[in-house]
Amino acid sequence: MKVYLVHHTPMDDAGIYIARELGKTINDLTDKFQVILIDIKQFRSLGDENKETVVGALFPTRGGHYNSIKEIAIEKGYRFIGKLSNKVFSTSILIHLENKKCSSLDILYWGAKRNKTSQLEDLIEIKKSINVFVNTNLLEYPSIGDSSCGIPLTLFPSTITLHVIKNYRYVPIRFLLDRNISFFAGEIVKFLEKNL
Repeated sequence: MKVYLVHHTPMDDAGIYIARELGKTINDLTDKFQVILIDIKQFRSLGDENKETVVGALFPTRGGHYNSIKEIAIEKGYRFIGKLSNKVFSTSILIHLENKKCSSLDILYWGAKRNKTSQLEDLIEIKKSINVFVNTNLLEYPSIGDSSCGIPLTLFPSTITLHVIKNYRYVPIRFLLDRNISFFAGEIVKFLEKNL
């Protein structure tokens, strides 16, 4: 079975390499299905695939791009299975906060133009999980907060990554897949096994 995991287009070659490594790691963990990571632009122009094709969104929140992918998948007759749980994204951040000197944390995200309510629900859930361990603020890019630590809520290096590195004293992870490929690969395999 072929599974497309759709993600935002990486800003540079490093992001493309990370996407390839994630796809390879996922496929090394299972032989039950073939996982193909594909960016939004490629997915939109994807030709007719088998109607048994499965599509998932590899986004931290259900913003406008999430809706676009869902609509395109349904239009093409593919099975859409949603996204990873918010707990996976909050855990990927918490893993890197253990040894950091973060008295507070700002999480910076791209604000959705569509589907703002669903995005906000996901952001609040992610924040609640992290807030138990460190006071956490959600800031829409390009804001700058007063916290000692900042983290961009993006899977790959992005404009928000550069903004956070420039404006925060501590940056525990530069993007969610930063030193987290094995963690995400394992969680994606669990997610797919549960939903296929």
